[in-house]
Amino acid sequence: MLRVQLPLSVTFLLPPIFLSLILTGVMLLPTHIQQELFLSSTDFQLFTLLSAQLLHHDWAHYGLNMGGIWLWWALFAESIPKLRYWLGLPVIMVFSSAAEFLFNSNFSLYAGFSGTLYGLFAYSGVSELRQKKWIGSLVFLGVLVKLTIDFSLPEVSAGLALFAHVGGVVAGGVLALVVPRSIDRKRGE
Repeated sequence: MLRVQLPLSVTFLLPPIFLSLILTGVMLLPTHIQQELFLSSTDFQLFTLLSAQLLHHDWAHYGLNMGGIWLWWALFAESIPKLRYWLGLPVIMVFSSAAEFLFNSNFSLYAGFSGTLYGLFAYSGVSELRQKKWIGSLVFLGVLVKLTIDFSLPEVSAGLALFAHVGGVVAGGVLALVVPRSIDRKRGE
């Protein structure tokens, strides 16, 4: 019999609740304010590398990313056990936006949290790979396969922020390789 255990302690619930509230609040901002927060190819502002990750083009886009946050939580909340590990989230967000800005010559406005979600899944997958937890590693492999398919079949992935997804994966994967080691070294473990 399959038994599902969700991480229901406050420590694991607060980050996705907090993220959900922020994304919802930004989604409810007046349109003219949202327009100032998009990452634009013609009117670049440094702060938009972060703010664009909190925006969505419409409610369906928002709903998909909210579902992604809660799917990540159900699968991997325990892979980020302490609040200090969440300090890497803005790094993933900025790298995701920067990758879209630098490598996608066709975008005009960028918004969305999916690059950050790819980064969270990559972080968790690589973290679990390092701990020899193979299910998380399979999810990470799935993310890599999805990126490969998206780049190989552009007609299927039209409209996706592929470079933001890659930026998120790279940032999340690198953080998973670097951050835990430096934190463990500081604690003397």
